Amino acid sequence: MSKQNIKEIKETLDRVIKLAKQDKEVHSLLKKLFEISSKPFPKESSKETILEEESESEINPIEIFTQGGEDGLLKALEPLSPSQLINIIKRFGFDPSRKSYRWRKKERLIELIAQRIKSSTSRGDVFK
Repeated sequence: MSKQNIKEIKETLDRVIKLAKQDKEVHSLLKKLFEISSKPFPKESSKETILEEESESEINPIEIFTQGGEDGLLKALEPLSPSQLINIIKRFGFDPSRKSYRWRKKERLIELIAQRIKSSTSRGDVFK
């Protein structure tokens, strides 16, 4: 933006402010306008922001599995949305290939989480 444009905008705003001080109707109109414009804009709905918003559930599936077994894990994961399940998969690194990030069926995501946890907790059982 050039200095000339900035100067013109400033002059226009000065005139609007002066007019608002003189006329109560213009003052109330501007007040309403700025109240509306001061409200926060909704976030852009990209996949990442949706996942971040729904990541509020701080669930630790490994801990749940060790305490309640597979049944406890399945019960804990059932009420979660697909995007929350994907976030858990991301956070715990259950899918290095990242193919599951595009899945939308809860059952498939829950199955992946349960499978990865079972395989990681049974690792080394051969030597027992």
